[in-house]
Amino acid sequence: MTPISYRTSYTIDSISKKDPSKKYYPQVCERESIDIRKLASTIALKSTMSTPDVIGVIEALLQEIPDLLLENNIVNLEGFGRFTLYVKSESCSNKDEVSAKMIKEVKMGFRPSPIIKKRLKEARFVKA
Repeated sequence: MTPISYRTSYTIDSISKKDPSKKYYPQVCERESIDIRKLASTIALKSTMSTPDVIGVIEALLQEIPDLLLENNIVNLEGFGRFTLYVKSESCSNKDEVSAKMIKEVKMGFRPSPIIKKRLKEARFVKA
């Protein structure tokens, strides 16, 4: 497994008015973006499907997931993770005043499966 490159980055602590100071932290470096064709080619090499077949399956998945989420489902891709919708909204002090008009944004959440979480713990890092 190739180590993940990181660089040193910083933020300025502006909360402390007496002594604003820099706080340093590691940040993952720019990464290569893998598109559907590259992903499909890699999967095709490891399966009995051709690259166009895999692209077709991925495209169908990309079309189906939003539809299922909009039908108020949780999409559980076992071994990978769960996709679900959540909202950003305003609040009020009276529960009888709560309405859909208070919803300002719909977002999609992802929770990785235990298998993926375990694999991600194997990550190794190297300073760029």
